[in-house]
Amino acid sequence: MIKKIWKDPVGSKVISWLIIGVLTLIALKIKSHYDDKSFRETLDWLINYQTKLIYIVLGIITYITIRFIFKRKKNFYSKKQRQLREFNHMTDSNQGVRNEWTTYFGSNGKPFITDLEFYCTGHGDAPLRFYGSNCSVNGCKNSRLNVSEHRVKNHIESLVINEWNKIK
Repeated sequence: MIKKIWKDPVGSKVISWLIIGVLTLIALKIKSHYDDKSFRETLDWLINYQTKLIYIVLGIITYITIRFIFKRKKNFYSKKQRQLREFNHMTDSNQGVRNEWTTYFGSNGKPFITDLEFYCTGHGDAPLRFYGSNCSVNGCKNSRLNVSEHRVKNHIESLVINEWNKIK
């Protein structure tokens, strides 16, 4: 049940605020115990705590800076790199095989592919993922096909590098 609520955007915020509130109350109880004051006096101290304006301004500036940094990380790839990453599949209609991959960039800036997957397109609308190096459906023309992942990956990386050179 908690997992279901946690996946809900509003529910997760409510739970997280409840956790923060409970932890705050526990911290206040500990502080009141060590200061030999009542819980009510410690709570009043927290409510009436005076903060200097400079701390608030510095907090807001820090928040904006951190948010700006993390927002930029979402656009980690340049426009050209994002354009190349969209080139992530191709289908061989003669064989009935669809190849899908993910493109990343090395420290030298050159593209390479990972997560290469093969799919048989001879089974209706939804392509069927290969099991090993061929289609898992007996009687399918691709069930006798033995795909060499290394050779196909080398061929696709050559195509990706060619596309990269066209984009530049």
